[in-house]
Amino acid sequence: MRRRDIEVRLYDGIPFRRMGVTYDCAKISYTSRYSAAGTFSVSIPCKEEISRNFRTGTFIEIGRRFFGVIEEVSRASDLSGEMLTASGPDLLGLLKRKDTIPPDWPGGTATMGYDAVTGASESIIKHFVAGNAAAPYTAARRIPGLVIAPDQLRGLDDDRYMTRYDNLLDVISRIAGDAELGIRIKPDFDANQLIFDCYEGAERLPVVSTGRKTALEMRSLESLTNYRNVFYATMSGSEFADETLTMMYTRDDEPETPGGFERREMHMSISAKHPEPGEEYNELRRLALLRAVNHEPVNNLTYQINPARLTLGEDYELGDILTLQNRLWDVDRPARAVAVTVEHSGQRVSVNVQFGTEMPGLLTRAEWRKS
Repeated sequence: MRRRDIEVRLYDGIPFRRMGVTYDCAKISYTSRYSAAGTFSVSIPCKEEISRNFRTGTFIEIGRRFFGVIEEVSRASDLSGEMLTASGPDLLGLLKRKDTIPPDWPGGTATMGYDAVTGASESIIKHFVAGNAAAPYTAARRIPGLVIAPDQLRGLDDDRYMTRYDNLLDVISRIAGDAELGIRIKPDFDANQLIFDCYEGAERLPVVSTGRKTALEMRSLESLTNYRNVFYATMSGSEFADETLTMMYTRDDEPETPGGFERREMHMSISAKHPEPGEEYNELRRLALLRAVNHEPVNNLTYQINPARLTLGEDYELGDILTLQNRLWDVDRPARAVAVTVEHSGQRVSVNVQFGTEMPGLLTRAEWRKS
């Protein structure tokens, strides 16, 4: 009997046209993330006839649970044979292709050239997806087949956000991360649609522990190597150095300006896109704190799950909250599964789950937030 979890299907365009099915991939690996786009990689011998259909732009379905789009295809040949590897993001990667265009372009109203929205977190996320990908003002910007599921008002009740010319996926990932919401795009093959939606993980009973043998391995990483907490931001483009605007910023969630051994500084040169007169300070700060997210402390807990004890899709899912235990590490707490990586290689399968904060220390909303 064919194993469903290693089944790979390929589809061409919308309306969906199935191009083939294979169970003969040499290696399959995919990562799904709760509030961000996941990735995949599939390797298959070039001698397999279906390998010709692994082309950039093709939709891929893995194990009936992961859906992505091929963005890179590489081939390698050595004494053991010829191998093709296809990789790319999950369907959320389609939103990475879009920026947030203010609603006053080419017509409408906005706040100082920004798309500014208040309401439930889910409502804000779906507003940005609708206006920049599902139903934009300019038809050429529309992603074919993309529709938005009904708004359930999940997340924070009174959230707020403003954006202009930022990457759409980055924006909605930050909002979802702050509100502890999952985001995803799933295909409806019968309706020829790509359905964008938000969701919330559930609290589950299983305890994840090497001592209980529900986990085969546990890894922990705490790092301040790339951490910075004071940012000197310079607006580039001035003709003379003494005319250059340079400001110092810290994150909103810092209790006070860091000092002593705790202070970690860095300089940024930022090109602001023609800020409104009088808004130079706020625009520079907004862009500086967007970059600051790349300089957060790292604090990760990752478990290799024992598939004989806990089954993905039955005992737990991405986004669910499970209890983590390791007495020697003083770990005994509930945490959310924010990323799941599944790897198939021959007869071997491994499932690694990352718990905690998807982007550790995610900055408080820098763009527009109530005090």
